[in-house]
Formats: sequence, C-alpha cells, structure tokens
Amino acid sequence: MIFVKGGIGAKLVLLVLGLGIGVGGVAAGASYHAARHPTTANQRLFVGHISALDGDVVTVRTIHGATLAVHIIPRTVIRHAGRPIALATLHVGDLVLIRINRHAGTNVAVSIGQLKRVPTTTGP
Repeated sequence: MIFVKGGIGAKLVLLVLGLGIGVGGVAAGASYHAARHPTTANQRLFVGHISALDGDVVTVRTIHGATLAVHIIPRTVIRHAGRPIALATLHVGDLVLIRINRHAGTNVAVSIGQLKRVPTTTGP
C-alpha cells in the first residue's frame, strides 16, 4: 500500500491509479464481450476512439495506433450500456468496441459498442 501526504505526489498517485482503473475497465469490458460473443474466422474485434464520421463510414484509431475505416450497414447493431442507440449518437472521440467482418477487402461493422461518450455540450 502506498501512503503519500497531500501535495503533487498524492495527486499523481491518484491520477495514475485512476488511469489504471479506467484502462483496466475498458480491457475487462472488451474481454467480457469477446468471451460472450466469440468471433468467427473472418471477424475481428477492435477497441479505439472514433476519429471521423462520414455518412455510413466510421473511422476508428485503435488503441494500438492503427486507423480503421468501417462501413455501417442497416444490420449493424450499435449499443451503449446494453441499449440500442442510433448512429447519430456516436461522436468523434467516443471510445468504442467494434466487431467487423472483412468482406471483399472492406471492413463492415457487425456491432459497435459505445464504451465511453465524449462530452457534447459546452458549459459555462
């Protein structure tokens, strides 16, 4: 156990612990989803932040630094906290878990799970 009296050291310890819990939560959520919904031979799972939205194409920057353009089709399931949401609910910066099918060289989204929303309103 680490004990640090107030000041910048304590804030740094809390920040590092908070980041570890946040990243661990995303990894645990992705692992849970993958265990409950195994991929088929041509399916892949990715976790990343939405970097662009253009019509029916969502571009995701994965946690490993790769950029992935994914086509949304009418059968694509989009959820947040287990509930269906509309494509319009997704925003640049959102953290997503995305399951794709590779079809004729194109990435087609089977499902998108919005793990973390970015704030969309501005406050005073």
